[in-house]
Amino acid sequence: MQWLILLTAALVLATLGKYVKPIDEVYAIAAYGTGFLIGLWGFVVAPISVQVILGMLVFGWLQVISLHSKLLDFTTLTKQ
Repeated sequence: MQWLILLTAALVLATLGKYVKPIDEVYAIAAYGTGFLIGLWGFVVAPISVQVILGMLVFGWLQVISLHSKLLDFTTLTKQ
């Protein structure tokens, strides 16, 4: 269960880094960096089945985002 706590903490830190004021860039970078390292650590100590499932979810998400951006480009071109 340690891996779940680490991955949750990484998600919280990444979200926190996103909402830090632009004036405080150092804190945002520190939050993102810490979140990345904790997330990497949580991913490494996770069971192999969780790693495979998370990998498949990430690749599926990338495919959806790619198709969505292509669809947006197509609809933008056809409206002109």
